[in-house]
Amino acid sequence: MIRKVLLMQQILMILLLLFAWTASGATRKEDMTQDAALTEQALSRYGTFNTWSDALHPAREKFNRSGTDKVYSHNQFGNFLEAMKSVQKACEELGVDFMVVRNPSPAEKAFAAANNGLAPDPYIYLLQKLFADEKMELIEPLGPGRKPLAQRLNERYPKEEYSRKILVFGDKKDLPGVDADFLPYSGNGAYLAGDLICAGKKELLNRPAVVFAAPAELLYRESALLPSPDLLTIPETAYRLLETWDAANWSKLGFEPVPEPEDPFFKILPDRSLQIAPLLEGADSGVAGTLRLPLPDPPGNYLRVVLTLEEPAQLEVRASCGRDTVLAGVRRDRDGSRVELQLRPTWLSRIITLQLLVHGKARLREIRLYRAN
Repeated sequence: MIRKVLLMQQILMILLLLFAWTASGATRKEDMTQDAALTEQALSRYGTFNTWSDALHPAREKFNRSGTDKVYSHNQFGNFLEAMKSVQKACEELGVDFMVVRNPSPAEKAFAAANNGLAPDPYIYLLQKLFADEKMELIEPLGPGRKPLAQRLNERYPKEEYSRKILVFGDKKDLPGVDADFLPYSGNGAYLAGDLICAGKKELLNRPAVVFAAPAELLYRESALLPSPDLLTIPETAYRLLETWDAANWSKLGFEPVPEPEDPFFKILPDRSLQIAPLLEGADSGVAGTLRLPLPDPPGNYLRVVLTLEEPAQLEVRASCGRDTVLAGVRRDRDGSRVELQLRPTWLSRIITLQLLVHGKARLREIRLYRAN
């Protein structure tokens, strides 16, 4: 009898969970359908996103001459969608829902306030559609007829139905009225993948969803892809140190361009740290050159590269090696003093290529290469 009662309770619990999941899915589908309908309604006046953007051009120019921060229109995006798909896949494996909220810039909000609530860049709505095609939700706050973000999330994840709140990577001030737990991300969307790793399964347990509050500019930049699951499950203790590059042997690295004594980039300072600065003279940020790390023969199955900085800096590292040909997963300490990459070489791999992007300047103390077979 007791066994039957327990069985009935388990069946009832499963049915309740299925009902909650179905209701949540329906709400999400309805919201995404409404987003698409509102975009199609606006697009129908122009025919294409290009003509829509052209129609907004006079309004953008007028706004840009008003003395406030400028707004622009871009018809190309970085790999932001691909990066978010890799995060979504990891969340699915953890049993956590995932969505992205785009935080408009202050200039975009000011433009929308004077132009019927529309974003200055109609291609943002196109990107929202591309997300939906991948069964992902990009919530765009700008646009007439859209639900307030807090209402949207509270409808989908009512707190009385879940043992824990949704987890938001972002700043609480960017999501007013949202009842959630907030974690800061590392100051750059490329590091969201690493922040998710740092949060870990324990932090994500029993949460209905993870929300990434993405700054507006991230849509137009390259972002880091989350490493494959086989890399994420390898503990640091399984790696052994192969090589260290520092003040004693910076010259053993491959540099591009090759540094000259008078160049500000790739400059060995008196304290023997390696200075990294934008290649373009006078630039505050940008590409800072390429480093090539030699690999042993054979290179092993899994590699970690850890770059340690003398002090916090805004440094991005895009790596390619073997099967990872676009970007490796990146994580860094919260204070910005370390960048870590995880890669899978092929047996023919003999070099790791690191492309450096920096805001301001950065000083490397050392680079360490680890291998797990």
